[in-house]
Amino acid sequence: MNTIPFRFGKDIQGPQVTVQGAKMLSFLSLDWWIPGIAASLLFVWCRIRYKYNQQCFLKLESATGQDSPSPSVETVRILSQNMWCTNSWGAEKKGSKGPEVRKRFDELVRAAVDGNYDVLLLQEMFAYRLAYFFLTIEDVVYLTEQLEAAGFLYHTGLVYNLPVMIGQSAGVAIFSKHPIREWTGSTFAKYSLKDSLNAKGFVHAEVVVGKESVHFFSTHLDSSHQQPAVKHEQVNELVAAVAKRATSSHAAIVAGDFNICSHSSFSKGLYSHLVNAMATIGMETVFTGLPYTHRKGETLDHVFVGGGNVTVESITAKGQVHLECPDVDLPVSDHDGLSMTVRLASA
Repeated sequence: MNTIPFRFGKDIQGPQVTVQGAKMLSFLSLDWWIPGIAASLLFVWCRIRYKYNQQCFLKLESATGQDSPSPSVETVRILSQNMWCTNSWGAEKKGSKGPEVRKRFDELVRAAVDGNYDVLLLQEMFAYRLAYFFLTIEDVVYLTEQLEAAGFLYHTGLVYNLPVMIGQSAGVAIFSKHPIREWTGSTFAKYSLKDSLNAKGFVHAEVVVGKESVHFFSTHLDSSHQQPAVKHEQVNELVAAVAKRATSSHAAIVAGDFNICSHSSFSKGLYSHLVNAMATIGMETVFTGLPYTHRKGETLDHVFVGGGNVTVESITAKGQVHLECPDVDLPVSDHDGLSMTVRLASA
């Protein structure tokens, strides 16, 4: 009787080769080893991502400052800008965060320095999560580090409402050269099916400007034009939050991508509701008659100002800002920014 030697276990005698030998060969075959190696590599990758993501989350926590004696500040330079940091794919895009996202971020930082801005109100600084280990968070960390190096040492949290399992964060943030005393972030209670994976909302920061406190809001409303009732409720929710801050002694400045066009027929009613609702709490629109702020010819970005120590008449050097990124022959964003200089009444 022939004996077939095996490296593992006992030799198998001739009559047993057909059954036991086949089982042993099946266990040692690539059909088992390849999935095993793949699973091991996936486990190692997940552990590395877990540690890396922990460090990223630490960097994206809010950076606030303690109150300290400050000289009077006469003016504050403000820029509201949608950053086109989406996670959707498009024909014109080269990646999942919009084309050449970091080069465009570099151009924003340069413009913030050259424009001598004090406060940046940003939208579409999205981070995306699929379970815990897959996060598109690195670009948000990159811009945060670049802005901090440029003197914007204070900021709100950037991923405070990132969904637990799957979806995008609100993508709204406030960066400031002046100390942020406190901040809050909110997610809209109502949303459309289109934006069901987007935790859109608004972020608020109380910024200490000299001896005054100014309340800033950066917001991004639902992108769907098919469910106007959703935006109607989001406007009401935002206005209710602003009403608590815009008082006779404190100013409030609200800016962002409202996804409500001021001149198109499909959102005419929504824009009227937005302006009227803001007016009921003493907030007035700063920009009127803009031809467009979005590359598709829509005016979606707006600014409202109200409260005790800032009035509409005190705003100068207001304008539409179109930032280009020459290195990649692209604009910094598919939205133009809105810029203004605010003079505080007590200065």
